[in-house]
Amino acid sequence: MEALVDAEEILNTVGAVLPVALAQTSLCAELADGRTVRGEDRIGQPETADRAPIRRVYLDPRPKVTVRARKALERSARIIMGPGDLYTSILPNLLVDGVCEAIADSDAEVIYIVNLMTRPGRPTATAPPTS
Repeated sequence: MEALVDAEEILNTVGAVLPVALAQTSLCAELADGRTVRGEDRIGQPETADRAPIRRVYLDPRPKVTVRARKALERSARIIMGPGDLYTSILPNLLVDGVCEAIADSDAEVIYIVNLMTRPGRPTATAPPTS
């Protein structure tokens, strides 16, 4: 936590960076074939012929949201998520115990910024047909 304060001073930031959790945890992904991949770097690798798509991601163990982060979420006027990889940047923050509840308890406008491009091997959204 002290390193964040030092970084804020060095970068002369406005506002604060609040970690959503402080406990050590591992990001894991369950693949469609039942295998488990552990670690953000391994989950971020594209699907290949021998790698099934991701079925779900989870944290092991599942940490609790920090008091400061929960209060900040509950008191926010806007909560902005993204851009970033869905499986390794967006969802892990929502998997921390208490984060979704804090967002639900907030009156904040929730904004999700989607990526303009997909990573290789990731599913893409299709645009609606034009007439």
